[in-house]
Amino acid sequence: RMFSRGGRIGAREIEQQRASIDVLQSARAVSALHEAALLHRDLGPSALLVTPGGRVLVAGLALARLAG
Repeated sequence: RMFSRGGRIGAREIEQQRASIDVLQSARAVSALHEAALLHRDLGPSALLVTPGGRVLVAGLALARLAG
């Protein structure tokens, strides 16, 4: 069981925590692309994949191009 401040964590709170983690992972992935001088050019929900283990991957790099 998961507890927070003496009470049980509700499903909505877990969803919010998961969403926060997903957003952070997505931002880090896009940052890594930019550090490599790559621009995605078609980033959206369909380009973000979540593995069964909860890792967020950026897909759809066919339209990516080098920055500059």
